Amino acid sequence: MPIFHRPKPKAVLSSKFIQPFDVDAEHQKALNDYKENNLGEVEKRCQNILRRQPGHINTINLMGVLLGRSNRLAESIKCFQKLTTLQPRVPDFHSNLGMALMETKKFDAALASFDRALALKPDFLDALHNKAQCLNTLKRTPEAAALYKQLHAIQPTMDGIHGYRLHAQAAQCDWQDYDALVAGFRAEVLAGSKSGQPLAFVDHVDNRAEQLLIAQSYERTRYNTHVSPMWKGEQYGHSKLRIAYVSADFRLHPTAYLMAEFFERHDKGRFELHGFNTGPKNQDAMRARIEVCCHRFDDVMHLSDERIAQMLREREIDIVVDLKGYTQDARPQVFLYRPAPVQVSYLGYPGTLGSQSMDYLIGDDIVTPPGHAGDYTEQLVRMPHTYQVNDSKRPLPTEAPSRAELGLPQVGFVFCGFNQSFKINPNTFNSWMVILKRVESSVLWLLADNLDVVHNLKHAAAGHDVDPERLIFAPRIGLAEHLARQQRADLFLDTLPYNAHTTTSDALWMGLPVLTCMGESFASRVAASLLRAAGLTQTIASSEVAYQDLAVELASTPAKLAAIRKQLIDGRMQAPLFDCAKFCVDLERAYTEMSRRTQCGEKPSPIDVATLK
Repeated sequence: MPIFHRPKPKAVLSSKFIQPFDVDAEHQKALNDYKENNLGEVEKRCQNILRRQPGHINTINLMGVLLGRSNRLAESIKCFQKLTTLQPRVPDFHSNLGMALMETKKFDAALASFDRALALKPDFLDALHNKAQCLNTLKRTPEAAALYKQLHAIQPTMDGIHGYRLHAQAAQCDWQDYDALVAGFRAEVLAGSKSGQPLAFVDHVDNRAEQLLIAQSYERTRYNTHVSPMWKGEQYGHSKLRIAYVSADFRLHPTAYLMAEFFERHDKGRFELHGFNTGPKNQDAMRARIEVCCHRFDDVMHLSDERIAQMLREREIDIVVDLKGYTQDARPQVFLYRPAPVQVSYLGYPGTLGSQSMDYLIGDDIVTPPGHAGDYTEQLVRMPHTYQVNDSKRPLPTEAPSRAELGLPQVGFVFCGFNQSFKINPNTFNSWMVILKRVESSVLWLLADNLDVVHNLKHAAAGHDVDPERLIFAPRIGLAEHLARQQRADLFLDTLPYNAHTTTSDALWMGLPVLTCMGESFASRVAASLLRAAGLTQTIASSEVAYQDLAVELASTPAKLAAIRKQLIDGRMQAPLFDCAKFCVDLERAYTEMSRRTQCGEKPSPIDVATLK
């Protein structure tokens, strides 16, 4: 037919229609999108390339990394397994496979992958870093710290190296280069670099503005913020408010210990509870206690972040509560999809998430007073007494073993500090040594987290001219036994800037007075909040010197300390700290107000629960 031989007008010959698909150029665009954290666009480009060229090695690798970040870990592992089969001598592929395996908690296989990468390239810094992370997760902290020190020596400007090394060393109370590491960590944060885990920063830096900066940087560099909201303003009109709690800790874990009774007391006539378990499916008594309270309870650990968000949206959840924040096994990406009209951060992370995905943070007028609001991206909800829920059904104290059975001296004052070792820093330890020197025949009772902690703290005590034998280390034992033995201590000495949180509540429940020094940020004000709710404001110090003086005063005036202990024991069932029924009513009032505001088209704003009708 003549029409097919007729010359086509030049205007129709656009280059975009006749140019062949340039795989390498498209891959570069995908890389650029990845650098901009536009992960949805990255996936589209990768799929486009792999439809045309299924064996494009670099794109398979990028797809594997992308799937890992989206928590589609089974797919991610398949990508890297394919690559290690196709090109077994490329160290990057083994290292990336190790990271995906580590995220699925296949730690032995992950370490083997990192070792294969390092066998191919002994100076491969990414593989060294990934191996150190895996060892740290396994609490093999001496090995992790050794690798971080090696990395720091090789590349002192590596993103986040100060924080990673600091955290690993702190877990064994290894304070080598402590001040320099803290200064380096802060400098990274102020420079806006990719500076590691926000929680590690909170452990050592009592500065709200800087904590906000690292939280914002962490979200910006680790998660896909270029996603469309799943909830688009729809009004549900449910007869009951649907509240979903998302956590990896619905098991024998401090979060569950604190919250179990709260779930039981939720008004099921007004609220419909949904549990989303992002952790292992542990069939223990604590999980059973929480699961039975929920209208629906789902194990979603192996689902992608997007799929979990879709489930929340499909269920028409009115309020979703994140109980993890930026702690281990957290899933912040879920909330960036905005699956619910109201999104709340509570309990797991002691500070701001620096994210526009969270509408509210549950606090009180000590941990989050109105004057601190500028350092939070969330709107602050102030509970009337304390932000921390507690289980009043926990067992009452049983008879404690004798001092002799616990390795404690028969006479003399027993200070204790049962915080995790990473919370102990040189400044806190210095205060403790000052106190021991001023209180003759006193001892300090600590947890033996590992042999390195014992060795390092005894060595540090000797450096303060304190007999190392005055430090007595308690082994890790079951919770009930651990709580019971605390009755043999005289005074709990808190840490700064990361206070005892659940540990403070445990001590107070046992009738053990707690002495704290209140700092400037959420994590450093928790013990003060709990003490006020227990009626013990007299054991809250405002400075390091006041903390030392008050410890000495209490140790030197047995009658005063005995009165405080009696106050704790006599008021245990009446104190607001352990009144879970009242706490539940108050938080339900806050939830109702959050939902009302959203339904009325109002923006989230601060809530003072005590003023709600």
